[in-house]
Amino acid sequence: MIEQGSKEWFLSRLGKFTGSVIGDLMTKGKAKDKLFGDKAITLIYKVASERCLLPSYIEDDYLWEIYHEQVSFTNKYMQFGKDNEDLAIEVYEGIKSVTCEEAPSIQHPTIPSFAASPDRLVTIGGERIVCEVKCPKPEVFMEYKHKIVDNDSLKAVESKYFYQVQAEMMCTGCKKADFIVFCPFLKPNIHIVRITADESVQNEIEHRISEAEKIIESILKK
Repeated sequence: MIEQGSKEWFLSRLGKFTGSVIGDLMTKGKAKDKLFGDKAITLIYKVASERCLLPSYIEDDYLWEIYHEQVSFTNKYMQFGKDNEDLAIEVYEGIKSVTCEEAPSIQHPTIPSFAASPDRLVTIGGERIVCEVKCPKPEVFMEYKHKIVDNDSLKAVESKYFYQVQAEMMCTGCKKADFIVFCPFLKPNIHIVRITADESVQNEIEHRISEAEKIIESILKK
């Protein structure tokens, strides 16, 4: 399995719409006749640019690092989340009495330009379930714990995470996801919310990818 965060993992997602950024594609334009908002348009341009990347920047590790450093973004909060993801999963496994498995970047079965990488996959009661972990600051953890209890509240509080887990369910074929919020400094330090597949939302994601592909096609023809 290709390790998440490796060069091979990034290459497998290059030029695709991925779960972690699909929320940007869901932003709407301010005018009624504008399907896409500014974040969506920026994402479309980004995906288009990845499809034009010179082969040398893919094949040569040194050139790849130069490119990747220029286009990637991270901060201390994102790094904190990465550093504490495994601990969050350990706590989750203890509560649920399960063993999770790591997941690669999973290609959507029918949409070539669509992929997602859940933090983990787990089988509970014979059913495959997506696990998505977030490790926010203590005050944000308390807000999520107070406000997020189901699909609607996750969408209302953090729509980007709602669309992310819907995308992950689309690519994996899972019908359920556990949205896991973890803060190691607090007691209790974990909040688990079961999210279910929303067919209407998933249809809209598919529609927007299709419309975005039309824009990319027109860009690449020029």
